[in-house]
Amino acid sequence: GRGAPPGGGGPPRLRATVTFATMLAVSLIAGDGCITPAVSVLGALEGIPLQMGDNIKVAIAVAIIAFIFLMQRRGSSVIGSVAGPITIVWFLTIAALGIHNLVTHPEAARLVLSGLNPNAFVTFWTTGAYRGVDAWRTLAGVVLSVTGAEALYADMGHFGRVPISAAWLVLVYPCLVLQYMGQAAALCVRPHGVVSPFYNAVPDNLKWPMVVLATLAAIIASQAMISGLFSLLTQAYAAKFVPKILVLHTNPDHEGQVYIPEVNWALCLMCVLICVAFKTSGRLAGAYGIAVTSTFLITTFLLGIVIRKVWRWNWLATLAVVLPLALVDAALWSANVMKIVDSGWVPVAISAVLCFLMHTHLWGHCRERAVMAKEAALETDEIAARGGIDSLVRAVTVTGLQSVLRSGLMVRTDK
Repeated sequence: GRGAPPGGGGPPRLRATVTFATMLAVSLIAGDGCITPAVSVLGALEGIPLQMGDNIKVAIAVAIIAFIFLMQRRGSSVIGSVAGPITIVWFLTIAALGIHNLVTHPEAARLVLSGLNPNAFVTFWTTGAYRGVDAWRTLAGVVLSVTGAEALYADMGHFGRVPISAAWLVLVYPCLVLQYMGQAAALCVRPHGVVSPFYNAVPDNLKWPMVVLATLAAIIASQAMISGLFSLLTQAYAAKFVPKILVLHTNPDHEGQVYIPEVNWALCLMCVLICVAFKTSGRLAGAYGIAVTSTFLITTFLLGIVIRKVWRWNWLATLAVVLPLALVDAALWSANVMKIVDSGWVPVAISAVLCFLMHTHLWGHCRERAVMAKEAALETDEIAARGGIDSLVRAVTVTGLQSVLRSGLMVRTDK
């Protein structure tokens, strides 16, 4: 029921497993939420075509991040009214840049288009320059092109399924494919641009406009993660994973649009600290991906539970859906695990602390309920033993309560 912990039915062991998996996924997304604004904003600012020290860029990034979190109180509908047009311009612009690079470098474009052939995938893994283990390790970089998918589902409470699906299929996916193909073509011509492949594919006279547009896009991407995290923690509170928190509804027409002040400012502080500590998106790249891919794996596991236990599909149909997803998720996750020794420990440590706190709170809440239920049962038994149960029943109404008080039939149950 509403407000009950996940896995409310089924065997106790299954309920405990589903509850812990859900708790861990919430913690991982929260840990990733501390990284996303920092790496997005720092990455956008690194395209500034001026000689500028890291400390200056960090100061600008901190100011932008503070602005992002200051705007949260106004709600996602207000921010979305500005973000929508900017996002459309952003995706159309990067698609145009991708087309520009493909047209400008036709030989490289033909090489890139040949990569759409499935044989190229097999060659890359078996006989290419980065075959075998090196090909597997490249998945840690490939995962950066799919991060953000977890925020899409978290934001469904804000926007709904149809708008998100339509925006992805009609606008976002085609524009991203064109942009990545254009980047690949530009790298074929200018391999030294691998340090910053996005700005390597931008003409010099468009560097400044793209820095501004990329910064605005980073703000919007951060907003998507933050608003999704608010929705997720609201559900975590309903599941008794977190203590009582102040949840403000920013739109009376949409229950899912919420703002949580305590979470907002705690997240802001973590993002600022991460910006100051790491200074560049390159140093943060190692931290990005572990939490996301771990969330992918847990989501696939929970999907299997829902398909099997809730939808009542047979095992064959369940495996047909879950197994392909699990294989892709496991491949991406395994490649990203190696990042822990670099800076990947940051989201893992944050997630571990949050998961421990949530588990402790849920355990304490369950213990409290058990003790209160036991005391209530003992009290009821004692009242019944004293023959006062009829008086207790009559006291349900105001008139009955007044009668009991006048007749002195109320009894104390303490010793």
